[in-house]
Amino acid sequence: MLKKKQLKKENSSNTDIPPLPPKPIYRMNTALNVFNEQGRLILRNYLRKLIGVIHPRSSPALAEFLFSNTTVLSETDMADSARRRDLELMRKEENKIFDEKIKNRAEELEHKLKAVKSSLLQSGKFVFNHIII
Repeated sequence: MLKKKQLKKENSSNTDIPPLPPKPIYRMNTALNVFNEQGRLILRNYLRKLIGVIHPRSSPALAEFLFSNTTVLSETDMADSARRRDLELMRKEENKIFDEKIKNRAEELEHKLKAVKSSLLQSGKFVFNHIII
């Protein structure tokens, strides 16, 4: 178990150790996998902040917490990890496609807006020619 007091004692610099994240509250209507995912993300974020402040080499307590009693992933964990990686790649690809569609749509709207302005300003009259939205 990683103890905040021990980390403060080992932390020779006056860098503030990030506060511990709040424990997620389990609600009966929350799916267990969502609860576990939330806890995993909170822990990962906290550890990133902590390692940004204290390097494991300078803290025996942090090094012991991170590197002792390493966990061997089960087949289920390995499959879950692969599934998460695949989903993340899919999400990134979908974001690229979405960004491209939004860019193209914005260009189309800009072109149509210019056409409307041109039509309105033509000969000082308000002339509406084929506006297709």
